Amino acid sequence: MTTRVLQMDLALAPSDIGGLSGYDSARVLLRYGRRVVSEVSVPIEDGVVTRAAVTAALNEDRAARARLSERIVEEHLIRPVLRRRGRSSFARATVPSCFVVASSR
Repeated sequence: MTTRVLQMDLALAPSDIGGLSGYDSARVLLRYGRRVVSEVSVPIEDGVVTRAAVTAALNEDRAARARLSERIVEEHLIRPVLRRRGRSSFARATVPSCFVVASSR
């Protein structure tokens, strides 16, 4: 049994990977951008690792799904806020204050 080692960036639109004739399976390192999420083993059928096979393998791994979710939230929700604030680490939570001034006449 021959195995090919590959990598796939889940931040990009994943696609099938061809040109793998002669291999039986693939060990795929899954990244989201530069951050590693997981690695999965998938079969190679007709010289192709399908996106569907990688997705199915990822969905079977609860911890990998959690890491992927964390990376997506960090990339799209947390980091943009920190960049706008000019900070490179997590900021302390602040509670907005609202003052009501009442006057009686």
